Amino acid sequence: MVLAFFSLISLFFLKIYFFLIINSIVQHLNKKYSKNIAYCLTFNNIPHLILFNTWTKTSKESQRIQEELLAEGFKNVIPHIFLYIKWYDCWVDQLLRTK
Repeated sequence: MVLAFFSLISLFFLKIYFFLIINSIVQHLNKKYSKNIAYCLTFNNIPHLILFNTWTKTSKESQRIQEELLAEGFKNVIPHIFLYIKWYDCWVDQLLRTK
């Protein structure tokens, strides 16, 4: 997949019910949204949250994914859609340049 053809980055905060098995949910998301998924993150210290990042061509496609996620029965689906991302250097980047 060439990411240059995608124009929107949609990050969905998926809150799941405590009784669901998070690994099987992540596997399902990877399979169902394989053409759009950028990455999927889970956290040990926030056990009921999945950060689901997708690349889409249009806002309608992002909306479709959000509606499908809502229909899947997550406790909460919070979308964040980005048009542009800028990466800034942090102290580690500056330290590595000096070595």
